Amino acid sequence: MRVHHGGAHDGLVCPQPLAKLFKYAGWETLQNATFVVFTLTWIVTRHGIFFIFYHSAWTHPFRLLTAEEHWDPANGAFYTPNVIYAFLVVLTAFQLLLLFWLSLLIKAVKKALTVRLFGAGGGCCSTISV
Repeated sequence: MRVHHGGAHDGLVCPQPLAKLFKYAGWETLQNATFVVFTLTWIVTRHGIFFIFYHSAWTHPFRLLTAEEHWDPANGAFYTPNVIYAFLVVLTAFQLLLLFWLSLLIKAVKKALTVRLFGAGGGCCSTISV
């Protein structure tokens, strides 16, 4: 069985801290633009590409699992249907955590838009404590 690492989650390493840096530097336009990039990248990678990984983890192992390949560590077979289901449970729990974080991100975006439209100072990164 092959394991692929897509690297989809590596795209968020820079935008969020960069937005905070721009906030502390007082560059509100760059701060808001970087926050928009962070938000869009978050949604695409954490909820779009992750679902592709989840679907692959759900469908591919069962196509590869044959009757003679159950649990045979000597030959490199470390998976059974129970192992696959346990992995899917962990991925599901992770997705629920990501959905919670998305709700916090949406609240930060709403607050940033409200501040932007109605004043009162702050900016997009004042509500983020990730």
